[in-house]
Amino acid sequence: MICNKCKSKWETDRRISASLISCPFCGERLTQADEDKPQAFDNTKDALIFIAQKHGNEVLLGKKLKAFFHDYAPQVSPNRKSLVFAVYEKGAASILKSHLNAKQADKEIAFKRAVAKLSEAFVAQDAAENIVREFAEALGWQLSAAGKAQQDVQQALQPETAAIQLQTAQTKAQPQPQSKQSQSQSQSTKSPLSPSPPPLPNKQQGRKALAPVLILIVALALVVGLFTHNKLNNDTNADAEASSDTDTIVEMDGSVDKAIAEILGGGMHNIKFGGYDWRVLDIQGDKALLLTEDVIERCPYNTEYVDVTWESCTLRKYLNGEFLNKFSSQEQEMILETTNTNLKNQWYDTDGGNSTTDKVFLLSIDEVVKYFGDNGDLANRKGWYVGNEGYELRDGAGYYISDQYNNERVAKYEDDGAWWWLRSPGFDSDYAAHVSNVGVLLLSGYNVLYDRGGVRPALWLNLKS
Repeated sequence: MICNKCKSKWETDRRISASLISCPFCGERLTQADEDKPQAFDNTKDALIFIAQKHGNEVLLGKKLKAFFHDYAPQVSPNRKSLVFAVYEKGAASILKSHLNAKQADKEIAFKRAVAKLSEAFVAQDAAENIVREFAEALGWQLSAAGKAQQDVQQALQPETAAIQLQTAQTKAQPQPQSKQSQSQSQSTKSPLSPSPPPLPNKQQGRKALAPVLILIVALALVVGLFTHNKLNNDTNADAEASSDTDTIVEMDGSVDKAIAEILGGGMHNIKFGGYDWRVLDIQGDKALLLTEDVIERCPYNTEYVDVTWESCTLRKYLNGEFLNKFSSQEQEMILETTNTNLKNQWYDTDGGNSTTDKVFLLSIDEVVKYFGDNGDLANRKGWYVGNEGYELRDGAGYYISDQYNNERVAKYEDDGAWWWLRSPGFDSDYAAHVSNVGVLLLSGYNVLYDRGGVRPALWLNLKS
């Protein structure tokens, strides 16, 4: 409460203040306005601490916070308020609430999980950590320096807001082909690029040049197979069972040959192989790099929320075990083993782990940029960042890439846009990088335990029939 005459301030329970008639310091009679006028703060941290002390943790971590915060922090920006409200609306508050009486180590884990919860809702990683830390301080938690994710990487950042929905980010901030002329004023160092450039034009031309020779080889192989098939059909009844088995094998090989013929004939999309539709990303000699056209299923990157690399994650074990075994023996023979170099995260320096030998794998950050389009932002670390004025491009401070290649990176799952895992690490070793449902490349990543992550396998196919 504040006295209008002597300007003295004091705090008291509302039930007691209702019975006060005079100022306890100067004796001036109090008006209703004096009693009801709330304390005002210009920053979220002080406002949250005050609310926790005055109204308790139930209000701080509950749906009533919204009304109180509007009263106590009228000067805080609307974007910053949205970030405060997201803590409750996106479920981070419930994680903190369930650990109010926990041990220190469990509170550290709860803090990290609450940050992850906001990140899953497309809140910027640094902004999520900042606001959850302020809530934790309001609760009186003493978090160790180890719980401060990314402190050494982004200590210069001062997050003021975050993207609650990434679709909003796409609308407000993503460079669009039709507005490239207006954007050139703020990005004069970049030359205008045409919308949706065709991927890999040089590789496609080389593929077409090789096509006639290789198709002839495939055709000869099919003729030999047909001759063998007819010969077996003319054998005696005693050989009928063997003939039936051979028919099955020829049919399987024929489906593989058809896929190879499509690729060598210049086909790039909807290549049928192993029951899935694939797109061709690259051809190197007698092998082709394939990626499923869309997300084929959803599962976590790792079944435990721990530090992990591509080498040790459970998704790699699944793809090279249970998933690979869904292919026929003939199809498996056509899938080549490849050695993958697992680079560190280019923006956060998170270790990518050892090189691995895989038949089925996920793309890495650098491979996505290589095969879907490169505007130079990965190498320059010029990415989109949520700042005081909304979404802006920053050198050395961005956390995701949103450019003219977004549409090329979009994948679907059950007819809806879906984000998909990459094998590269995120900002920390318990996060993995991913591509969002609108094609934005997030180097900060998602926590590895998130079970809604999309799986988009890649493999190298042997083109020798």
